[in-house]
Formats: sequence, structure tokens, C-alpha cells
Amino acid sequence: MTIQIRCIYNGCINHFFLRRLLTFTRPELKIILYCAKVEIDRSKIDLLKDLLQQKIDWEYLLLIARLHKVTPLIYVNLMKICPEAVPQDILNKLKQFIAAKTRRNLHLLRELNELTAIFQKNNIPAIPYKGLILAAEVYGDLSLRQFVDLDFLVARQNYSKAQELLIDRGYGVPSQKDVDWEKTFIHPQKQIAVDLHQGLTPPELPFYVDFPNLWQRLKPVSIGGVEVKSFSAEDLLIILCVQLAKDSQWTAEVLIKVCDIAELLRAYQNIDWNLVWQRCTKLGTKRILLFSLYIANSLLETKLPESIWQKIQQDDIAKKAATQVCEELLLRSEKTFVERIFKERVFLRHLAKERWQDKFTYFITTTLIPNEEEFSLVSLPKPFFFLYYFVRPVRLSFKVLASIGSRKNS
Repeated sequence: MTIQIRCIYNGCINHFFLRRLLTFTRPELKIILYCAKVEIDRSKIDLLKDLLQQKIDWEYLLLIARLHKVTPLIYVNLMKICPEAVPQDILNKLKQFIAAKTRRNLHLLRELNELTAIFQKNNIPAIPYKGLILAAEVYGDLSLRQFVDLDFLVARQNYSKAQELLIDRGYGVPSQKDVDWEKTFIHPQKQIAVDLHQGLTPPELPFYVDFPNLWQRLKPVSIGGVEVKSFSAEDLLIILCVQLAKDSQWTAEVLIKVCDIAELLRAYQNIDWNLVWQRCTKLGTKRILLFSLYIANSLLETKLPESIWQKIQQDDIAKKAATQVCEELLLRSEKTFVERIFKERVFLRHLAKERWQDKFTYFITTTLIPNEEEFSLVSLPKPFFFLYYFVRPVRLSFKVLASIGSRKNS
């Protein structure tokens, strides 16, 4: 069945969503794209109903929705529009999944409130963000945003103290190797994970966290009758775009990250775009902003102001990177998700190299800063961690020589 789609964008017919939708030939993937939002446009309801008349592989649809963490949105919209088109056993699975996730979210909410109180009591400014905050602030319902852990951002000078407080509360010491920008703590009894951040990105995608200014711009968010503080809409948009770019570099992006951007712009239609652009210019994240917004527009028809759309059209690097992500996003296998077998998209590195200082930082981090490949190559005791900084350039040198040799032999 040929699907005809007409969507208006800034007074013009938007063919980008149509072209992207037709990239995915399976009706299950098209259904997911239509339903992965809080509010489905009325003009799409008949198209969705037509899709549901086709032969649907419901187990495949549920799998992709679960992997991309959009199951709650799929369930709510199918129940609103045409529950009669969904087999009863599938509806039962969805109901059970949503009920379990809602209970889990409420469990995490209680822990968020308790940890926030502990940080406040110990004079540690901590900013909760991501899953639970987005569910309340952007999606307007704790059951609509799927997430698995809690995230807090703290200033670098408070990072060690915040870790000590989590350990005192019963959270286990992270088992992973030293990672400068975040650590994951798990409470074995409560089965809760907390990602504690002093930064938002790894060194290869530098993003400067100006914590004092972020803190000054926080706004109150009510969650379950309790008020916490989180990012302003402008800061949150930039952060969500940076997170999508970070995940995309390693083929680790999920559709819910795109939904977060789309739903933020739906919830805050008076966002100050001039302010967003000014801050991105200062941070060196203009291209990352354009890249992420282009993905949101292409996959979910997110409306953008004309000024931003023109900037996207003028940035070939952002468009090329976003186009590849859009084409591959829903086509990854379960093995990629479960085993975390990612293929690095090398050209996405260019997103983080707008300024000369970004280029210099990138050179240093990619040639001198060790990562998991060095850690897996040789295991060094903590007092000798500094030796990894010598292992990395040696490993890279052998890699380059091997590459040259293979080209000569081919």
C-alpha cells in the first residue's frame, strides 16, 4: 500500500519525513514512528489505521519498541486510536509491561527524593536530570517515559564527596575502570542504579559544563508532589542534543532520545532560540544542535523555526551525519543492543570540532587519553594507571603501521 503523507512545515510541504518514513519498508517501523510521541497529529490517524490493517509482526514491533524505549508511547497511542486492531495477547503483554515500568518508576521516584534530600543536607548542589525528570516535565506523565536509572550532575569539587554519600547509603563501588566524567553506582538490595556525573560527555566529544551558571538558571519541577530543580528549557535542549550526538557516534542511539527533543519542543513552544544559539556558539555545539534537530525533524516531524532550518540547510556535515543516523536508527539488530557491539561512525567526530580549541582538544584526547581498548589490552594496578598514557600512543602507532601494511599487500 502506498502511503501518501502531506505535512506542512513553515508554510511548505515537508518531504523529509515522507522520505525518511519510506526508508523503512516494514509497517511495524512506520507504526512506531507514528506512535512515538505524546500527541499524534490528527492528519496521521487515518494513515496509522491503514497501516494497522496490514499483516503486522507484533512480536517484532514489541521488540523494536522495547529496544528503543518507546513502548509506553506505542501502547498509549494504540489504545487511544484503535485498540481493536491489536491482538488481545499483545495488549495483555503491553499492559503488563507498562504496569511493571510504572511501579519501577515510582520506586525510582522515592529514591530520587531521598537522595536529593541527602545531597541538600550535605551542602552538595546536585542536579537530577534525564529519565525521571523528563517524564514529569516534558512528557507530563511518569508512565510515558521509559528509563532504568537515576542521573545526577554535580560540580567537580563535589564529585568525590557525592560518591562517598552514595557508598554510605549502601551503593556499591563502581566496578568499571576509571572514567573521568561519570560513574555508575548500584544498590544491591534496592536494585537501583545511579549515574553520577561531573561531566556529560567523554573526552572525544568535549562539552564544557559550566556548573555555576547552570545552577543559577535551574527552574523548579514538580514530581509526584515533590519539587526539585532541573535545567532551564534552553539548557535542557542543548544537553539533549549533545547526548544524542554522543550516543550516535558509537551507534548507540535510541529513538527515545529523539523523542525527548521533540517532546521538549512541543512542551516549550516559547523557547528562546536566540539564547540557545548564543550558548551553542559559546560552547562550540552549534553543529551538534543542528545535527540533532535535523534528526528530530526527519523522524518525528518536529517543527523548527525558519532561522534554524536555514542553518541546517547550510551545514553539510550536520546533514550528512544526521541522514546516516536516520537511515540506520531502526534497523539495528537485537544483538547490537544486547551485546553492545557498536560500529563507530568516524565522521561524526567532526560534529565536535567547530573551534580551534575543539580541534586541539580532540587531537590530545584521541592520541594520548587512554580508553577501554588500552584497559583491555593490559591490566595495570591503580598506582600505575599513568602508564596507560604511554600505552595508547604505542598501540595507535602499531595500528597505523598495520593499516599501511595491509594496504600495501592488497
